[in-house]
Amino acid sequence: MVLRELFRPPREPSALGIMVFSALVGIATAEQLNAIGTILAIFALLLHIFTFDAAFTAAQLRRKSKLALITILNAVPYLAATVAWRDYTLIVALLAYTPVLAVYLALGLRGMLRTPPGYVAGAALLSYAAILSAALAGNPTRLTLLAFVLMMLYTASTAAYVESRLPIRKTSPLLPLVLWLPAPILAAVEEPILLLTCIEPSAKFLANAARNTKIDMKMIKRLGWIEFARLTFFTALLVTVLVLLRA
Repeated sequence: MVLRELFRPPREPSALGIMVFSALVGIATAEQLNAIGTILAIFALLLHIFTFDAAFTAAQLRRKSKLALITILNAVPYLAATVAWRDYTLIVALLAYTPVLAVYLALGLRGMLRTPPGYVAGAALLSYAAILSAALAGNPTRLTLLAFVLMMLYTASTAAYVESRLPIRKTSPLLPLVLWLPAPILAAVEEPILLLTCIEPSAKFLANAARNTKIDMKMIKRLGWIEFARLTFFTALLVTVLVLLRA
């Protein structure tokens, strides 16, 4: 019973998609991949996936001790690898993750996880799987950091986009566009070819800002699956471009 409460698949397909796709991007951009590290990265990802719902519920219900237990449990693969390999890259990655996690936990303790800020912060939090997976599987690179930022901006902007489409929310349709705006600028400055990945999201967020259409609440699942398909397309295109850049 305890294990069932702690380990279960996430109810939200979007959470699963963000974690898996972000990890894929991280591994695709890592240097010096090694088999043991990649297997450990997959194990850590599965641990994150199957404890996500328990962590979300614990944060929402303000069960601090259970939330602390889940947080420590999820850190074990990284701490174990650090001790075994004496590679402090993982510690740096975890420390860099702390501010995002702190914001998310603060929102949870304030009962704000099911609000627009909570969903936006949650998407950004899950996108960090790109950095963590790269750090376990090999070494994060400049492309890893760049890809993570694009994934984070895309998923956070999409969370805001979905919120702006709901009739029960008062989220401004400009918010997704504002959150996304740094992405094409960053791509243009760092790697102009990455602008290819920004075309569809930019068009979506611009159209929503110009003419925001609220959906029927009965269509929310359909909207969720549409955005999952868009995330899949964005990730596939991003990985393709990243592989070309590494060639």
